[in-house]
Amino acid sequence: MREGIIHPDLLAHLRRLGHGESIAVVDWANPSYAAAREEEKPLFDFGYAPGLLSARQALEGLAKSIVVEKIYYASEMPGVIGAEATEELLSLVGGAERSPVRHTVLKDFIGRSRLIIRTGAPGNYLNFVVQVGAEKWERGAGQR
Repeated sequence: MREGIIHPDLLAHLRRLGHGESIAVVDWANPSYAAAREEEKPLFDFGYAPGLLSARQALEGLAKSIVVEKIYYASEMPGVIGAEATEELLSLVGGAERSPVRHTVLKDFIGRSRLIIRTGAPGNYLNFVVQVGAEKWERGAGQR
């Protein structure tokens, strides 16, 4: 773990994730919320009021807490929120590979995610699936 997220239960779940597993960050209206409750999948519901925990804040927190290897998003998103806003959100996860997919495909990815973070983000297409990467280790002093 690095820095960023301070919610103890969310941190505990993040620590259990392995390389290649995924986390869904969804807007307040995404139907995965109900499905997660039925499947007893870890669900962190921060969408208690519009705009409180934004998609931006959720992505920033994840990017500071874990290595994000890949980010999936709806290919329709730039047409809805604008190319500049899309770029701003995607840039939050630094060097992660970007993978635009059809909204219907993204819904499937969200359903297969290991945990879901529901934001208060209003609107459509503010949904992401981040794939956990592996920490890159460097040799310390005195190691060969």
